[in-house]
Amino acid sequence: MAEILLISGSWEVRVLLKAELEEHGHCVHALDSVGDGLEYLTQRPWPPDLILVDTTQLPISDEDLRQIRDMAQGVPIIVSIGPADLDRPDLKPGGEFQVLRRPLLVRDVVARVEQALS
Repeated sequence: MAEILLISGSWEVRVLLKAELEEHGHCVHALDSVGDGLEYLTQRPWPPDLILVDTTQLPISDEDLRQIRDMAQGVPIIVSIGPADLDRPDLKPGGEFQVLRRPLLVRDVVARVEQALS
């Protein structure tokens, strides 16, 4: 069982991914803003096993991603992006974040999480 921090501005995405990942045996902390995610990371003595950020309805800057990365202490970070994020240099494939492009299926997210945790 892995501990996963899920940050998404969409309540539908949070509910769906949380339920599916918990079905696969993971403990998921689902939060609706970058600020809440950073506060969660600040208050913990150690990071979760994986951080999953969905940019749906979530304004997230380069600085936000850097802060999450710095607080993650090397754990995998998966970022789900849409068309508006495709030109961002910090979210290019092969960069420091694992990137999933929307639209995507829940099973694809779960498979990527499992792969990142192995």
